[in-house]
Amino acid sequence: MQIYSIIPNFNINNRYNVPKQSSSFKSYNQNIRLLNVQHVDTVNFGNKTKLKQPIIIALFGPPNGGKSTLAKLLSEYLGIVEITTGNIFRAEIKKGTPLGLEMKSYMNKGELIPDKLCDEILWQRFTQDDCKNGFILDGYPRTVKHAKKINRYLKNHKGTKFKVINLNAEKQLLFKRVNERYICRDCLKATSVKDYNPAVNKCSCGGELVKRPDDTPEVFSKRLEVYEKETSPLIDFYRQNGDGVLSEIKLSLPDREPQETFWEAKECLKEFIHEQNDK
Repeated sequence: MQIYSIIPNFNINNRYNVPKQSSSFKSYNQNIRLLNVQHVDTVNFGNKTKLKQPIIIALFGPPNGGKSTLAKLLSEYLGIVEITTGNIFRAEIKKGTPLGLEMKSYMNKGELIPDKLCDEILWQRFTQDDCKNGFILDGYPRTVKHAKKINRYLKNHKGTKFKVINLNAEKQLLFKRVNERYICRDCLKATSVKDYNPAVNKCSCGGELVKRPDDTPEVFSKRLEVYEKETSPLIDFYRQNGDGVLSEIKLSLPDREPQETFWEAKECLKEFIHEQNDK
């Protein structure tokens, strides 16, 4: 039996020092990493890198497509913050706030969080100091309306570049990942387990591993349906109007290591990066 877990020794509080301005920001600064990830001991990022200018990187892909894992790796590589909408929402739900309870009702049904709730948190987040050199978006934009709102943001930040990377994953791969994913009841860390046995399989913190409410086949199928309905027009929007802003990475069985996806994404971003050879 093989158990996979998230990147070890990663402390979110060292990178995400969010001012305590609201319950939303406070919850985001907690050490909650609910990621759809495989085992990553170390990643060879290659040469030292420096961004040529601030950049916003939007990661697209279906649920369980690996966006959160890639966002984490790109954040470490580029030195810019990752903003993962799902983690923000689940942190709010864990606190039991009225906003969190409203979000939970949508997420448990596999539906997208309405724009009004989503924007209430995210657009304040973009103004924080740790976003001044750019940021990585995981889970936003989700609609053409969101994309147009980002375009208006870019017009007001003329030195900021924008790139979209779409993780185009086959359904068979996605269902394999969701069937093997469990989360810790205590720390919320995600772990992929084959042949799950509750008497044997525990989180590294010692906590019990459980299934997420939205990881049932029925709910996950609904999430895929909603994603395809809502996001396909968005991908078409960037294909037609993005002036080369969209790059795609195809994912299929057998499952690949996260490092492989990272290296493909790095190639997509090469025009925005200075690399220096180590001496």
